[in-house]
Amino acid sequence: MREPDRRFPSRPARRHHPGPRAQHLLAARRSRGEARQGSCVAHRHRLISVRARALSVRRPERPPGPSRRRHDPIARQRRESPDLMPDLKRRQFLASSVASLAGLLVDACSTGSAGVTSTRRSATPTPRDVADNTPLVDLERHYGARLGVFAVDTASGRSVRHRENDSFALCSIFKTYAVAAVLRAHPLRGGDLSRTIHFSAADIVANSPVTSTRVATGTTVAELCDAAITHSDNTAGSQLLKLLGGPAAITQFARSLGDQSTRLDRWEPDLNSATRGDLRDTTTPLAIATGYRALLLGDALPAPERAQLKTWLIANTTGTARLRAGLPSSWTTADKTGAGRFATLNDVAITWPGAGGPLVMAVLSDRPEETATAADSLLAETARAVVSALTG
Repeated sequence: MREPDRRFPSRPARRHHPGPRAQHLLAARRSRGEARQGSCVAHRHRLISVRARALSVRRPERPPGPSRRRHDPIARQRRESPDLMPDLKRRQFLASSVASLAGLLVDACSTGSAGVTSTRRSATPTPRDVADNTPLVDLERHYGARLGVFAVDTASGRSVRHRENDSFALCSIFKTYAVAAVLRAHPLRGGDLSRTIHFSAADIVANSPVTSTRVATGTTVAELCDAAITHSDNTAGSQLLKLLGGPAAITQFARSLGDQSTRLDRWEPDLNSATRGDLRDTTTPLAIATGYRALLLGDALPAPERAQLKTWLIANTTGTARLRAGLPSSWTTADKTGAGRFATLNDVAITWPGAGGPLVMAVLSDRPEETATAADSLLAETARAVVSALTG
């Protein structure tokens, strides 16, 4: 029975008879749909066969026992008491917040005031600079000199700095690097330090109190090292430079110690010209102190060679009126001095007090006049001021 036409309820529904072209289009669509459906059915059959083959492979049975599902107390709580989960999340958040606050309090206590014991300790002391450089400025004014100072108490980390990055003439304090470089290249156990080095009278330069008496016989490498440090023998220093390959070897050795400023360009005695503004043969108080510390207190040298270098520096005879004169006589001091034109006076020392850690001290100085007279007392008074600042 025909359905009524909804547009006109009183009229019966009209039957639509498509024409020939519409019938052709309908037949084509129907054939394409059947083909597509057939291909989908074929694809579904292929998937079923693949799954069947996969299921035919017998999987190893799971050993009997408790479930391997990880124990999750929060998931269990969520399953058993879902209404309590908001409160549980809130408690977890509060707990994590309290833990973070506790960590901050511990960090604060590690650098806190007296009477608070920290549970975290630093492996090395925190550097603390002594801000008052007034005594050093007064010494510069009194002596009409330029003073460069870097000193550090290795136990407390307190340091004194004054023009610590200014360039000063290196002079004979390079000889410690030369001796150390020889010790590194020729360890004591090798026997090379016993080899005799011969030189002529033409090789002797000014300020060579030891080698000037040994032209006929020569000296061993060990004797050259001893003369270069304990008497600041210039010819001995030059002979050591020859063994190392020239002044550039000292620059390379300095870099291996973490000293990024020290450079040696010339031989004795030309390297002592100390002309202000000439960067050849220069260093800074901070750089040279870093190198000496690495040699005597670090592992830049093996233990036997480090001990030998320390012995030679303690036996130094040229620093009696300089830094040593301003240090307590009961302290053990190893140092190396240097001097040049423009009243250049240098002294680098490591000194061991009766208690506490050693002090590393580098004091370099000069004056603007080329023929100015140097005063050892400037370094002695500087040492007193530095010790007072570090230990006071």
